[in-house]
Amino acid sequence: MHHTPETNNRYLTAWKTLLPAIERFIQQVDRAVKTCASEQGLAVESKAIYTGGDEEMRASMDWTLSGKEGLVGIDVVLADALVNGENDEGYGLIFDLQSDGGQYILSYTPNNMSPDAFVTDLDLLQQRLDEAEREIGLFVDPIMKKLISFQEPSRPAQRP
Repeated sequence: MHHTPETNNRYLTAWKTLLPAIERFIQQVDRAVKTCASEQGLAVESKAIYTGGDEEMRASMDWTLSGKEGLVGIDVVLADALVNGENDEGYGLIFDLQSDGGQYILSYTPNNMSPDAFVTDLDLLQQRLDEAEREIGLFVDPIMKKLISFQEPSRPAQRP
């Protein structure tokens, strides 16, 4: 099934409704990353939250280790059931962590592969965001691990 103007309007309304909570989640991750980095004597910089998308909307933030090359980013995507091959309308959340060149670090989709992966209940999606915030270490730990790796001098690949 493809989008009609009506289903597209409902998707955009869902995005506008959830965007403030998505931005708050990303700001929480940003604060936690900077706190963790500071405790380890590291200076981490972040860019402003970017929002946009084509078929699906996303909010994103990138982090860098001051004075070092490399970046780590988070995308929070409002997944659209119709775009993802489902027959019924509904929305889900996808949390992606990636590094330079689109290297995936983590992809987390609450309720993935279940009948309620995509829902029309925006309160339920808000609850999924709240749960992700309670489990913020799931995102902060791999972000920090990757940022710390930028301190290490790059080594040529070892041959066996």
